[in-house]
Amino acid sequence: MKRWISLILTAALCTSMCCIYAEDAVLGTSDEAQSIVLQEDSSQTTEVGSVSVPEDESEQEDLPADSSGQEISPEEPDPSSVFAEEEEQLNQDFVTAEPSLPEEGIQTQEPVFPERTAEELDTDMTSVNPADLTTESPDGSLSVQFELNESGQLFYTVFKAGNLVLESSQMGITANHADFTSGLAVQSTQLTSCDETYSLPQGKKSQYRNHYNQREIVLEKDGRICKIYFRMYDDGIAFRYELLGEGAVLIQSETSQFNLPDSTGGWAFDWRNDYEGLYTYRSPSEFSSANFAMPVLASIDNNRYWMLLTEGNVYNSNGSYCASHLDGSAGEVMKVAFAPEQTSAISTIYPVQTPYRVAIITDNLNDLANSVLMTNLNPPTTMSDTSWIKTGKSAWSWWSEERSPQWFERQRDYVDFAAENGWDFVTVDAGWDDSWVEQLCTEAADKNVSVVIWTDVDAIDTQQEVDEKLTRWASWGVAGIKVDFMMNDSQMRMATYQLIAEKAGELHMLVNFHGSTKPSGEIRTWPHVTTSEAVRGSEHYKWGEYSTAYQNSTLPFTRNVIGPMDFTPTVISNSNLNTTHAHQLALSVIFESGMQHLADSIDSYEAWKGKNFLNKVPASWDELRVLDAFPGDYAVIARRKGNEWYLGAITSAARTITIDCDFLGAGYTAYIYKDSDDPTMMATDVQAVDSSSVLMLDLASTGGCAILFTNENFLQELQDDASYSASTPNF
Repeated sequence: MKRWISLILTAALCTSMCCIYAEDAVLGTSDEAQSIVLQEDSSQTTEVGSVSVPEDESEQEDLPADSSGQEISPEEPDPSSVFAEEEEQLNQDFVTAEPSLPEEGIQTQEPVFPERTAEELDTDMTSVNPADLTTESPDGSLSVQFELNESGQLFYTVFKAGNLVLESSQMGITANHADFTSGLAVQSTQLTSCDETYSLPQGKKSQYRNHYNQREIVLEKDGRICKIYFRMYDDGIAFRYELLGEGAVLIQSETSQFNLPDSTGGWAFDWRNDYEGLYTYRSPSEFSSANFAMPVLASIDNNRYWMLLTEGNVYNSNGSYCASHLDGSAGEVMKVAFAPEQTSAISTIYPVQTPYRVAIITDNLNDLANSVLMTNLNPPTTMSDTSWIKTGKSAWSWWSEERSPQWFERQRDYVDFAAENGWDFVTVDAGWDDSWVEQLCTEAADKNVSVVIWTDVDAIDTQQEVDEKLTRWASWGVAGIKVDFMMNDSQMRMATYQLIAEKAGELHMLVNFHGSTKPSGEIRTWPHVTTSEAVRGSEHYKWGEYSTAYQNSTLPFTRNVIGPMDFTPTVISNSNLNTTHAHQLALSVIFESGMQHLADSIDSYEAWKGKNFLNKVPASWDELRVLDAFPGDYAVIARRKGNEWYLGAITSAARTITIDCDFLGAGYTAYIYKDSDDPTMMATDVQAVDSSSVLMLDLASTGGCAILFTNENFLQELQDDASYSASTPNF
């Protein structure tokens, strides 16, 4: 990057009219005041007093004993790339040489901090007692307790339904002007709440609710201020730091921890900057020595609770921060660590807010998969018009015919297929030529098909390149861009994401980030970023590093929870295929992506028995239900669009599944695609169903099924699907 994006950050308080000021506790000057008791009634009004608390009134529930239930049997992990630890301690005085500073410049003089009177400083020595700051989620199911130890280190502990789910975990951040990891005093606190709804043109559901209680804690050390914003949702927690002042600042590290209970295992892969590792079960000992990519799925108390660890609001914050991963240490303490590519301190300007550190916490997999906590952590879009943003399926030739993006006539074939089958996009991958893209876009538009083109990020990583090339491509009629080889989690690369996303939005162009970092809820800010990769998807079949049924049944509860996922599903013609065709068809429902790239060739799909189901399945949804699942073993997921329901079921081992149709109304018909004796074939069935119906289906090993529940007649389409036995494509 040759141009820096100036940092403009504001406090992370909800601006909705329904965000209610609930509490503002600032310590008075009385020498008798050793703590503050925050009295909260059900209407969120507050009485604040400077009183001391008798010891017999400071009650705390006993912590639950560790479970002695059956342990999860780990799967032998597949090897994946392991990256080295950061080479050395961040240099406190290092200032990044690239990119160059903006014209107005980042001033290098000593920062200016808010002026404080002697009386105020003296008052802060007494401080607020963090033990009085217990905060609950809106429904009371989650609670957090805070503790400031004798060394002035701040810790938090989280309970779910009164049971310990995160043990005492430290918070803190270190900058070149202040170390907020010890010697802290809590100067003041504030409690706010927010309850708002919003909608997005894509995603797992049509309506989103952002409902939380937020504890703001103002920390002081040596006259300098750090704020912590700690949000409590019904399905998780999130916290971030804000450093106040003026001028330049270098962020060296965080002391942000997730201290997992003893015997916690889960699903993870070792960090790699393309996030294309294989999820496998990791034992408690592996958690203690981890170098994991986010998100990580932890099983608490032998599956009593599920916890997904990740981060939010990362690459839409004006290039102010890098992405992070999780390092393990003794006792299963997971620590937030900056990206290995971030070889120097984060260089930014005051005031600065960090990304959110996130733990989604539920007692069932349905609530986990349905969580919208990630989008809630991001600011709303500033776009006045989002009506141009559309979702849908994309025909894509590169996977099956790698050289075909060079050939105009072959891309025209893909446009014709998309138009004939009601698909919305054609993605022209690496190799297209300037001389014919505009003509292809014109012909495609006449057939109600939109064209997306591929680009290497290195071709558009400056402001000038982004402005010139995206403007030119938009003038051709290009509807979107697939930006590849991001593969870098540094602060610099995060700024590139914003540079591209903002210009694309201005030009009404959709975006697919490929070879990318994980999403962290940014689609609320940029709803035109319809998908991103950050997953080992179908393209790995080309190199024999295929995804497995085990991986496929883990992704709905890991990667796909945090954002749309460009897995490019439904492969039927590859000789490395290790799942049945019914399993592959089910993936079109199991995985959510605003632009669903279907990987195989149009020739393979034309004769395939599942084609008409693919033609019907949407790419955005109104509702999601996980009917039954266990990570790595199987997943049965139903999604609703309008009055129709689509169900996908996949499994690792052969099993019989039972589907309770209580989510249906009256008068539905189930059109069923299921495993046959030949894994490259599918059997079909039709049954009348309603809310009282129960379906039982046999799934083969690495098999699956796909079902359309509709009150419209789909019988002709089902019968028109032809038998098909796949052949190996010529790469």
